[in-house]
Order: sequence, then structure tokens, then C-alpha cells
Amino acid sequence: MKRFALFAACVLLASVSRAVPAEKVKRSDILELLEASLTAGEGVPAQVLLRQYLVDSPRSSRVVELEVLTEFYTGNYEAAAKGIAELRANPGYAANLGSLADVIIDTYETTKNFETFRLDNIEVRYAPGNDEILVPYAVDALKAVGQALEAELGVKMVSPIRLEIYPDADSLSRVSTLPVEAIRNTGTIALCKWGRLMIASPAALMHGYPWLDTISHEYVHLLLSKATLDQAPVWLQEGLAKFLETRWRRDEPTLRHDPASAQLLYEAMEGDELLSFDQLHPSIALLPSQQAASLAFAQVSSFMETYYEDYGREGVQQALYLIGEGEDAKKALAGVAGVSWKSLEARWKKALSRLPKPLPARLLPR
Repeated sequence: MKRFALFAACVLLASVSRAVPAEKVKRSDILELLEASLTAGEGVPAQVLLRQYLVDSPRSSRVVELEVLTEFYTGNYEAAAKGIAELRANPGYAANLGSLADVIIDTYETTKNFETFRLDNIEVRYAPGNDEILVPYAVDALKAVGQALEAELGVKMVSPIRLEIYPDADSLSRVSTLPVEAIRNTGTIALCKWGRLMIASPAALMHGYPWLDTISHEYVHLLLSKATLDQAPVWLQEGLAKFLETRWRRDEPTLRHDPASAQLLYEAMEGDELLSFDQLHPSIALLPSQQAASLAFAQVSSFMETYYEDYGREGVQQALYLIGEGEDAKKALAGVAGVSWKSLEARWKKALSRLPKPLPARLLPR
């Protein structure tokens, strides 16, 4: 039902110029379609559905909450914050939104003075100042990223692609559910949530970072939200995101571990200290250290690399479809492969055991 609901929502978007006869769609169905659209990270179809619902339906507290979420997902943070104020004027306000209500308020306060650049289906928001120089590079990268990743994952966003560049870890923390400590402990500098991409400015780090590949990494998460209706576990999401993050500038996906990550992976394999897939839930960003996070990324990306080499993009897309239908990710991947999950995991570990010992990273003279 969820996948049908999302399809129907996109059909409604395509016919936005025509009113949908009220007798053909139940009010409860419209709200279900709306929620499915938001789950998939699609704010624009949700807007269309909300307008259709309000033609002849009252604004209950739940509808106001959905209004807030729709405004939030489409980047209308001021309107979303006003909706929170309306909910808080009533007893038991924002019961279903929980702490997200505060995130919405903080997002509006943090971004209200941001600049915005729009081109076609791309929107970049950034704090006034030096980060403006990043915008043309970000836009060019997003175009290439979208073309490459849509082919790999077999899904395309209807809503505009919105990238927000935050000046530091503190501001990134305020607009997300990640504590500053977690961001600093794991080195998290970006995330994808609520239908948008968020990164810290390269200027926030002393030596910068490969931020265009990071944008691509988060774009994978955005497309996976739609492809699986946000049901893919974190290890699968991060594995594919890391594996595909450089695909936009290469003809085929190519996984290249940095020397430190390769060493971590090798030592964990040799010492039988690989992290279990379940340890990575609910987020790699919440692991206790940057070393644990680096190992986690190296593990899950190498697993997805092995799976892709064996079953190709078609195999990955089939597995994602099954996950979107509600099937367990391990079962979906194994089912497409025609083997058990234990066999898949054993095959990956065997591939790891064949890897040569990494050369130690050399320190370059300054």
C-alpha cells in the first residue's frame, strides 16, 4: 500500500493543474498518501495532497502537524515555525512531533538570514560570506551526481534538490538531532534528513574535506529514502552511500579506501574484530569514536562493493525494491542473490581475507 500511495502522490503532482474529484479519493487516503510522500523525502507531492485535502476538510491538530511537516520538507521554515506556535497555543501541542518541533524552530532561527541560489531543480542555501564561492561548484556537482546516481539506484526525486551549507559543527547540530559531541567524536560533517542535504562548510575544518563527494554521499541517502520508503537499515544506506559517493566523476562505481581506513579494515579482519551490522544502528554518527566510525564505513562499503560486483546495479535495485515493500534488508539481499544471508556474509569476509596487507601511510615532508 505504501508504494502505491507514493505512486499515486506523484500522479497527483503531475496533474496539479486539475482538481482531483473529492468523491474519487477518501480523505483518509489523501493523508496516507501525504505521509508516504514525506517518508520518501518528497515535499512537493505532499504540498499538492495537502491542498487537495483542505478543499473540503477541517484543520484538525493532526492536519496542522502535517502542514508543519510539509512546510518543513519543502524548505519553508518560517511557515513551519509559525505552525509550531499555533500547535503550542493548544493543550498537548505537537504531540506527534516531539523533539522535532524544537528542531524546526532552531532550523528557522539558524537559516533565516541565509542566502538562496536556485537553478532548475537545484536549490543551495548558505550563510552570507565566504561560502558563496562554493555555490557554482556545488550546483555543477549536483547536476552530475543526480544523473549518475539516478541511473545506479533507479529512482529520481520529484521535489527540488535542496543543499544547505552550514558554517560550523554547532550550527549543523542545531538543525539536526545530532549532539555536537557526536558530531565531533565521529567526525560527522554532513547528513541527509527531512528531504534535504546538509553539510558543514569546508572552511569549518582546518584542512577542509572532499565536500563534493560528501554531497554525493548524502544524495545517495536521499534517493534511498525514496527507493525504500526510508526502510533501509543504516548499514545498507551507509554502505551504498560510501560505495557510490565518487560515481558522479567516474564511469563506474569504484571504492578506494584511504590508507587509514584500509589499515583499520585489515586489522579488524585479522583480529576477528569486525563490527556486527546490528552495531551500526541507529547511526554510525553515534558510534563512540572516529576510529569506530571509520571502520564501520570501511566495512559496509566493502560489503556493498562485493555485492555490486556479483549482482550488479540490477541486483541492488531489486533488493531496494523488496526493502521498500517491507522485506528485511538481509533477506532481500540474500533473496536476490539466491543464497542465505550467512553465505553472503561469508563470501564478503572471504573477499576481505584475500586483500593484501595495506602499506603504511607515509608522512610527507612539510
